[in-house]
Amino acid sequence: MTETINKPLSEIDVWKRLLEANVRLYPDGFYRLNGIFGHSTTFGYLKATKKEIQEIRNADGTIKEPLLIKLAYFMKSRRSRDRELIICDNNVLVVLGIMRIIEEANMSENEVPIQEVIKR
Repeated sequence: MTETINKPLSEIDVWKRLLEANVRLYPDGFYRLNGIFGHSTTFGYLKATKKEIQEIRNADGTIKEPLLIKLAYFMKSRRSRDRELIICDNNVLVVLGIMRIIEEANMSENEVPIQEVIKR
C-alpha cells in the first residue's frame, strides 16, 4: 500500500484516471463530461451509430481500457505546457479524441487482408 502511495503517477496515468472518472458515454450517443472536462457538467451528442458507441464503451458508460489509454495519449499530446498555445478546452479535446478513436476503429474494420487483395 505504501509503495502505491509513494509511486508518482505519469501524465498518462493522470489523464487515464480523469477520463475514467469524468467521461460517460450513453448507448444512444449522448455523453456527459464532469470535472475538468465540463464547467459543472457538459452534455452533448456524438455523431456516431449506436453500434460504434457500444464498441468503445463499458456497461457503466466508461470507455473500454485499450481505448482509454489511446484517449489519454491523445489528451497528453494535445495539451501544451505553454498557456498561449492552448487552442482547445479539455471538453473539446475529449470529444475530438473519442471521434478519432471511433474513426480509427471503423478504418481497421474496413481494411481488407492483403492475402485477399493478392487473390483478386
